[in-house]
Amino acid sequence: MGELKKWTVTIEGVSAEDMKDLAIKAGANGLSIGSLLGSFINDLVDGAATNGSDERMYACQWFDRCFLFPQNTFLHFLVEWGYLEEALDAWKGIQDSEKYIKEIEEELAAGKLVCHRTKDNGEYSTWEDLVNSDGEPFYQSREAWEADERSTIEDEREYVQSCRETLDSYWKEYMGQKSEYYERGTFDEEMKKVLEWKEQNQQFLDD
Repeated sequence: MGELKKWTVTIEGVSAEDMKDLAIKAGANGLSIGSLLGSFINDLVDGAATNGSDERMYACQWFDRCFLFPQNTFLHFLVEWGYLEEALDAWKGIQDSEKYIKEIEEELAAGKLVCHRTKDNGEYSTWEDLVNSDGEPFYQSREAWEADERSTIEDEREYVQSCRETLDSYWKEYMGQKSEYYERGTFDEEMKKVLEWKEQNQQFLDD
């Protein structure tokens, strides 16, 4: 079971009068608004402090009835079929690798390496400065260094292609879902929704 913690979230779509009524209702049972909502959340997701099987059943019934026709976005599809984590990893892999490829290409064009760590202040070095712990050079010539860098680029491009194929397979499956309720956008539009959701919920996803 996960460790129970305190969380800070923003409650949306509730009037000031209704929040007052909620505080009163919770207080009448010795609860704060936070502990009341936490108790409900535990039942809804079968959490570490669930109140019991009946409570879980009724919480899920409430959720299903209130959101009977969910937005059939790409995000909804990824969550429903358990693809979300792999899709996010693939997207991040593409961004990271493409950035790395660009850095290597710039270094090859300039004939020198850029130290990207903050503490190095973007200082330059050359292939001759690359040595092991014994002070011996990694490369015997600039040509050897360039060949190694180009090999790295090819490896990264293969990884990018693999990540794209993963996302493409999910998108193809999503577009193949037949439902009168589906109002699909383009891949870029749908992926933007996924990334916005990820940013909004990063504090929970990192835990």
